Amino acid sequence: MGMTFDVFEEDKVPVEGEVAPVKVELDEEGNPLPQLKFEAGEVIPKFLVVSEVVREPKIHFFKVPRLGSYMAVRLEYQTCLFEEAYDAGVADMIRVADLRRTQDEEKTSHEASQAELKAQAEADGETFKGEEKKYDNIESKAYLTRKVQLVCCLNTMGQDRRFTEDEKLFALRTVQKYRDRWEQSERENLKADIANKVAGLEADRQYKESYDAIDQQELEKCAEESVAPKEGVDPPTEEVKQSTMKKCRFTS
Repeated sequence: MGMTFDVFEEDKVPVEGEVAPVKVELDEEGNPLPQLKFEAGEVIPKFLVVSEVVREPKIHFFKVPRLGSYMAVRLEYQTCLFEEAYDAGVADMIRVADLRRTQDEEKTSHEASQAELKAQAEADGETFKGEEKKYDNIESKAYLTRKVQLVCCLNTMGQDRRFTEDEKLFALRTVQKYRDRWEQSERENLKADIANKVAGLEADRQYKESYDAIDQQELEKCAEESVAPKEGVDPPTEEVKQSTMKKCRFTS
């Protein structure tokens, strides 16, 4: 029932960027109303307009009918804020970082090799022709996305008037700008979340490579000292010894 969701049916609404609505609207005297005029190349959301709601049989009133117009605008965007997109983004950022690190090492090695060959050639009185090496441009993959479909509705019911062309254009452009900013904001938030996660993983990796072994040795030393037998005191049982050493490792 109703017609709001007709906005999601392609054959019932204008296509994006179309210069005018599919159906020419008429005034009370049967004269064509001014058509929406979009800028060249402008992309607009799908929409539908009911000029007189009381004359549209598909319009359903839950209470007393009121004179006016109705407009529905499709708000459709690609969301990237979900778990799979986050996990894929983290994996891709790690992949890109590893490839770029390897590429930088190859560049450094190649430049050093070329420098040695150049020095040798100059020492032998020969002309050196360096070898140029091209490297692939390493780019991140686009984030995974899912389509989200919403609808923005507005009306002049109770005002007994149609929407003006300026009001329609304003509504369409506002929804489109909101959609674009929504997608941009989600990408920025996801990028920040991924960067924070990868930075934490990198810090963990550097710690394990440089300090983990040393810290483990210190913990073991502290644990052994905590259960070392003291003069005049009976040595602890094995159960007490293990419990004390575990507690020492945990609190150190």
